[in-house]
Amino acid sequence: MNTALKLHDDPLVYEFSNKTDAADYDEWFRAKVNAALNSDKPAIPHDEVVAKMRAKMAERLRNAN
Repeated sequence: MNTALKLHDDPLVYEFSNKTDAADYDEWFRAKVNAALNSDKPAIPHDEVVAKMRAKMAERLRNAN
């Protein structure tokens, strides 16, 4: 079942202003996921991604003060 549309039907939980926007986003998201899954690029290890993000967040905190 399309979760975006299901959540949109709940008046307490919604991400999009209408079902068309939800369906468009779902189509875009699925295309991005499929493109990534079919990519020949090497996967980036989780620990590497986390380390890079932590470094970026730390830099932004330093620059914010």
